[in-house]
Amino acid sequence: RKMVQPYDGYWQSGKFLTLQIGAVDWKKLKQHLLGWLIKGYFLPLMFVYLCQDLNRFLSFDFTRQSSANFQQIYDFLYPFLFLIDVNFATLGYFMSLRLADTHLRSAESTLLGWVVALACYEPFWSLVSHQYLAYETSYNWGAWLWGTPLLYELWGSAILLLLAVYVWATIMFGIRFSNLTHRGIITNGPYRWTKHPAYLAKNLSWWMISIPWLAQGGHAEALH
Repeated sequence: RKMVQPYDGYWQSGKFLTLQIGAVDWKKLKQHLLGWLIKGYFLPLMFVYLCQDLNRFLSFDFTRQSSANFQQIYDFLYPFLFLIDVNFATLGYFMSLRLADTHLRSAESTLLGWVVALACYEPFWSLVSHQYLAYETSYNWGAWLWGTPLLYELWGSAILLLLAVYVWATIMFGIRFSNLTHRGIITNGPYRWTKHPAYLAKNLSWWMISIPWLAQGGHAEALH
């Protein structure tokens, strides 16, 4: 189909590569290159996550599982929900194409924006979380509630429910799930109740897993 704005990043790249420097819109070319830099970083990262979660799923021993054992159900569903999530994430980055109308519109151009975004992903997240945001302890929710089976199942079910909401939010984007795509305004699914259901549900689930307020060293350790 005929392009409404044909002088896009690809056109600017062509002018640059053919040494027609005077015809280059440097702002558009910079945005185009930043977009490919983002895709070059996130697509392999999401694919690695996908392979890891798929490997966990394929290596799961279904023959030893019992529908009456909640721990086994939890151990299966927790990584399985993330497998669904990274499937859509990987597809979203792979399909950020003009042909599917999911192409790059703009990319973050400030250094601060890039630092904040990259700090949330590997390999930078391990350094940041261990040095500055290490609220996890060796005492997790399973050890806390293991002696009370009913509370153990209710707490674990709440964690799975929050992760299901998180994955549901991802699914609502479809192939538009990427940091490259213009997503539009989404008002269906969990977005009908809050603007950030994915962040809200995922962070609540992490707090319920790590229970940082129940540190074994007492109140001072919990506050620290």
